[in-house]
Amino acid sequence: MFEKNSNGGKGAVQALATEATQALAAFGEMVHPVIELGSSSYETSGRTIYKPKLIVVGYVTDKRAREANVISDDDIVTRPTASRAKLRRETKEAPAI
Repeated sequence: MFEKNSNGGKGAVQALATEATQALAAFGEMVHPVIELGSSSYETSGRTIYKPKLIVVGYVTDKRAREANVISDDDIVTRPTASRAKLRRETKEAPAI
């Protein structure tokens, strides 16, 4: 929760939204990002400004998120896996020459 306007906070949420959209395209299904909260900082006018970072460590499929009461490390996927239909299609196709 951000209690006031925060350009750093808005930027972190926008970056997370962009990653979630890219993951949807890459995975081919709805996934939920698992994030780690980080931060960066810089000095300006004698004070330190902290910017939040929402670091995506993996994704949980929508199906698993709906059925699980508790998400474990085993539920987190880090890269897209081919769907069963795509795997069947690839095995039926002749190799490219």
